[in-house]
Amino acid sequence: MEKLESEIQEYHATLINPDIFQDHEKVLDIQQKLEKAQVSLDLLIEEWAELEEMI
Repeated sequence: MEKLESEIQEYHATLINPDIFQDHEKVLDIQQKLEKAQVSLDLLIEEWAELEEMI
C-alpha cells in the first residue's frame, strides 16, 4: 500500500509541474497511471478491511 500511495503522490506532483502540464500526451499518460494506481490502492484497502473483519 505504501508503494502505491507514494506513486500516487509522485503522479500528483508531476501533474502540477508546468513543463509537464503543457505536454498534453504526458498529462494523459500520467493521469492514466494515476487512475490505475488509485484503483489498485482502493482494491487493497477494501481487501484489508475485509481481512480485518475476519479477525
